[in-house]
Amino acid sequence: MLIIKDKNNKYRVCGMLSQDIRNYAYDNCHKHYIIRNNKEMEEAKSYGYDIKPLCELPTTWSNSCGLEMIDFWDVENITCPVLVPQFNQEHVNIYNEGFDTIIEVDDLENIALLIDEGILETIY
Repeated sequence: MLIIKDKNNKYRVCGMLSQDIRNYAYDNCHKHYIIRNNKEMEEAKSYGYDIKPLCELPTTWSNSCGLEMIDFWDVENITCPVLVPQFNQEHVNIYNEGFDTIIEVDDLENIALLIDEGILETIY
């Protein structure tokens, strides 16, 4: 499971992706795209992206160049801002905990927008 939560735990708001996410697309430099279905996975492959299991996200994130970012593959159909914009590495902590991959972010507003869009479900 992919869990997105407030890094500072000020509001104790967490988000869980409403789909069962297991993979992401990676360009082997800095772009990380969350894959939400098989159609997106096939499209990412056709553009030359590597498809990686979610548990590898902490490693590829830490080895990325300084332009690292995380977003959803189908960005045109998601109206909220980028999940983790470029140049925000110091504001993000990514790690695995059991079978979950956790993305902790400073920007609670982005989490709230993802919940409003129905992309994230609130968990406490």
